[in-house]
Amino acid sequence: MLSTLAPLVRIVAAVAFATASLAAQADTFSLARTGTLASNASIDYVDFTLTTPSDMLAWTSSASVSFDALLSLFSRDSGTLLTVSDDVDNPYAQVAVGQSPLDAGIAVADLAPGAYRLVISASPNAPAGALWTDGFTVPLATGPLLPGDWALDLAVVEAQPVPEPETWAILGAGLALAGAIRRRRTSAAA
Repeated sequence: MLSTLAPLVRIVAAVAFATASLAAQADTFSLARTGTLASNASIDYVDFTLTTPSDMLAWTSSASVSFDALLSLFSRDSGTLLTVSDDVDNPYAQVAVGQSPLDAGIAVADLAPGAYRLVISASPNAPAGALWTDGFTVPLATGPLLPGDWALDLAVVEAQPVPEPETWAILGAGLALAGAIRRRRTSAAA
């Protein structure tokens, strides 16, 4: 009885490991950074590189009530502006607990491998065009330029692979073949 259970246990273990590997998800990296923008015309940025498709969350937590954060994501490979976020819900919903209405957040699913630049600025100092080289708009000095203390969090997680039907078909065919071989050996031994 034990000799017939051992191969069955191995098959069940193989199926469990195969299923687990299909649903595996690994953290790529996370980053927390703080700083101060000297004026409404200042910017700061974080460069990062992805080697696999990844899900990205970036959000600010303003330390001063008067600081209105703006986040911009650029591709460093092409210099192209990918997305901008000014204030929670514009255009992304709150991505982290505790964000104030003036904080910004970006959520991008399945971001392609490549080099990226995440820029923090004070609203309305937004990208001046669709490229990094276009620079940023500088607000008119209608009053004092207030410094802004900010905290930036960036979390990048390797995108979870979605198995294609062919993958499941190959897995099923392999298990069926293993079952057929097992049945044949059992009937030949009897």
